[in-house]
Amino acid sequence: MPRNLFIAESITGKRDTANRSVACRKRKPFPWRKPLRVAAGRAAFALLCLRISAVASVAAAAEVPLVVDGAIRAVLIVSDDLRAEFPDIRDHRDADRDLIRIAADELREHLSLVGEGDIEVRETAPADAVAAAREVRVGGRTPVVLGGPALDAALLAAIKTRGDFAESFGLRVEEGMITIVGLSPKGALNGVYDLLEQMGFRWFMPGEIGRVVPEGADFALASQTTIQVPSFDARWIHGADVAGHGTWQLRTRQGGFFVPPAHGGVPRDVTDEDAVRERADRIVETLRDRDPERTDPLIVAIGPPDRPRWFEDHEASLALDAGDYDPFLGSVSRTDRLMWHYNRILELVDEQIPDANVRIMFYAYHSYFRPPVRKDEVDPRIVPAFAPITLCRVHGMGQEICPEKMYYRDLMQGWSEAVPVIYKRGYYFNLACPGIPFSMVHRLRREIPIAHELDITGFRQEVITKWGSETPSLYVAARLMWDHETDVNALLADFYEKFFGPAAAPMRDYLEMMDAALRDTDHHAGCSFDVIQWYPTELRARANALLNTALEMAGDDRYGERVRIFRQTFDFMEALVHMLKYRAAHHYVAAHDELERMRALMETLFAYDPPMLHPRYSPGYLDRFFSVATEQGYARVTGGNRLVAGLDNVWTFRIDPDDEGEAAGWYRPDFTIDENDIAGEVGYGQPDAHEVAAAGEGTVSDVTRLVDEPWQRVRTSTITWDALGLRYYKERPAWYRQSVQIPREAEGADLYLWFGGVDDWAKVWVNGVEIGTGAGAFRPFEFDATEAVRFGEQNLVVVKVINRGLSELGTGGIMAPVMFYARETDLDIDPGIEFPEFPLY
Repeated sequence: MPRNLFIAESITGKRDTANRSVACRKRKPFPWRKPLRVAAGRAAFALLCLRISAVASVAAAAEVPLVVDGAIRAVLIVSDDLRAEFPDIRDHRDADRDLIRIAADELREHLSLVGEGDIEVRETAPADAVAAAREVRVGGRTPVVLGGPALDAALLAAIKTRGDFAESFGLRVEEGMITIVGLSPKGALNGVYDLLEQMGFRWFMPGEIGRVVPEGADFALASQTTIQVPSFDARWIHGADVAGHGTWQLRTRQGGFFVPPAHGGVPRDVTDEDAVRERADRIVETLRDRDPERTDPLIVAIGPPDRPRWFEDHEASLALDAGDYDPFLGSVSRTDRLMWHYNRILELVDEQIPDANVRIMFYAYHSYFRPPVRKDEVDPRIVPAFAPITLCRVHGMGQEICPEKMYYRDLMQGWSEAVPVIYKRGYYFNLACPGIPFSMVHRLRREIPIAHELDITGFRQEVITKWGSETPSLYVAARLMWDHETDVNALLADFYEKFFGPAAAPMRDYLEMMDAALRDTDHHAGCSFDVIQWYPTELRARANALLNTALEMAGDDRYGERVRIFRQTFDFMEALVHMLKYRAAHHYVAAHDELERMRALMETLFAYDPPMLHPRYSPGYLDRFFSVATEQGYARVTGGNRLVAGLDNVWTFRIDPDDEGEAAGWYRPDFTIDENDIAGEVGYGQPDAHEVAAAGEGTVSDVTRLVDEPWQRVRTSTITWDALGLRYYKERPAWYRQSVQIPREAEGADLYLWFGGVDDWAKVWVNGVEIGTGAGAFRPFEFDATEAVRFGEQNLVVVKVINRGLSELGTGGIMAPVMFYARETDLDIDPGIEFPEFPLY
């Protein structure tokens, strides 16, 4: 099998075409409904609307005790029908795990945390389970019977009324015993987790620090019949579990079909008949090698590589495009040609195996993430996993403040109408971010219910976990994937109380304030470039006060440790904010100190188990996007080098969509701009205040969203092109101009013009003299400007920038400070800059 052709075994279930309008004929194969709970007994035990049960005390209406006076009363009886083969397990990893052993171990482990003694485990045939339970009760203990479909016909029938997804379960508590029936071992395990949640256990993040153990000497369950069926076929927050902590995904009931990787296998020329036939032949070979008794589809993952410019355009391939234009990417959508390619593969497969039971999966990505125009021509066996890597990750699908996420919903709707099965292969993290606070709760509580409304089959969401930043977001995501109607407010109230204890109130206020800041911001760039815009000084001061209060209230136990994690993550962000501010003001020594503070905090957060920042990606992103410019700036003003002139953070700016600027002489000193023709400052209202310019703070209401003035003044290193309305301005020039005084005392030194980073190509002139070109986003470059400058005078610096490709970040143009410095000189040079101090609060 070639390396770029991934074939996985799975089933996608039976297609249900009932209850669907004629206009929208297709239905996802897993139309699961919300979990059903029927409760009986003297006490209501539903915890608000969480769809997890509350603990009922022995003295109240509880009927079946598990722990009495601190002693474990439970005996686990396992029906051996769970040992049978379950061909409908959709997660290939579950097939390699003894889920029944895990269920027994989880029950034993958690009960041992609240009671003394051990849990006896007995294995019986389904027909003998009731007799075994009676024997246990006669001995004064509580039987917990765990089984599969053969154990309890009535409970099985109740589950089947809600659906037949393998991870479903039923839990009955009556007549002194607890019965859990799963449609598979995974379903039975999910029932065990529901039992433990009813006792009060929680798993908000991996590891002991994320587990909540209830207090008390008595634990029991109220009489009940509980049926739970997941809302989605696939529920994966991929990458959330970390080394040594492989149970968090199980405990939060993630699972189902695991969308395979789909980068590779599509040729540059989709019309290449030899390549098409080769793939078709390999699929046929695999189908013929399968067990003929199997009825589940063969899943084949084939997609273009992870490159934005992959497809080869020629007359034949261009003819396959439908003329659909992507307004955000600024290019023609190539989805229809890709659908033609997959259709052709399936056509050739069908010639050898008519109506072959196969599914082709791919990531709907880059230039092929728009739905096809020719929807009626798409073979229903084509299954996209929608992967909108270029769209905003700050806001939720359909959120009005974000045009990209309004567009997102339209795209999902279009795909849902085009194919019967679609998965969401998105991103639950702040792209390329070292690890600043980034709450997605506002986003998730919108996106996941909307996905259910749009009939999305399931999720495989990519994460690069930073638990100090993304809790409780990922917990909320997991719970909504299981039940899209989960009451998020109730879920969060439970989280604050159980996770932070006496510090619940200030931590609730802190986390909800930070979440609201992202929900309401009109900034959409990825990474951390908009951190100053998301969290301005006043908000950060309030956040700091709330965290201080929480620390005082939490104490020194586990609650205090959890609050300290959020405090340290916040301090990590503060150091980043101050580094950016100092850097913009050319105070590179102070900026370097803040960078070192970030690294020290990073090590502290790494030391937790599990790490609260990602040990690989957090330092990698810090170095890739931020630290190199800070370190180079520091090196260029210390050790014998001298700052000569720092250019202001505000430049005069103009886009040049027709590339006329060079011919028109926009780089020449004699090209003058009437000050009356320059639009006002973009982003704030105090253009002459150096500290404001350096800090880069202001209201977005002043931003000109569509750059329609000839010239404007814009911030550079403290604001993104996204904020300027230029997120998708690609492959066309833009111009920056600024004059700066070069001190006369610098004459005689070797003078260099240093750029901290430009996204992603620049040509530079000083006083009309071209001094060089530089390329590579977020990497500094410099030019010898000695011969071009005029000492003791104003010097014009002009930069022509082209952002040559979609960066996924919403950045572009000048991304870091620009300065003249003298190399290895003992001259006494005064750059004429008052270095500002930015107090913490």
